[in-house]
Amino acid sequence: MKKEMILKELEDIVSKLSIRLQYDDLKKAGVKTRGGLCRVGSEERLIVDKKLDTDEKVEVLSVELSKVNLDNVFIPPRIKVLLQKKSETNTGTDEDTAQEAR
Repeated sequence: MKKEMILKELEDIVSKLSIRLQYDDLKKAGVKTRGGLCRVGSEERLIVDKKLDTDEKVEVLSVELSKVNLDNVFIPPRIKVLLQKKSETNTGTDEDTAQEAR
């Protein structure tokens, strides 16, 4: 499965969960993180550094989604395997992420 397709599937899952996905230039904003889940008022957001490459975006989204209850959302089998492994380890590398989804 191509990395761009994995990213699209992860973005779709975020949308199904009613979490606002926001890509921002975090370094420009003075934030030293690749991204993460947060709550702004009553709204859940997943903020990701827009300067990351596709592999890194997949890593951030998969790690953060592995922390969320996904029981009521359809997840394609390959993506489900990826998220389960992230949930178990939360320490995979970008290359591991790409291979797990194949």
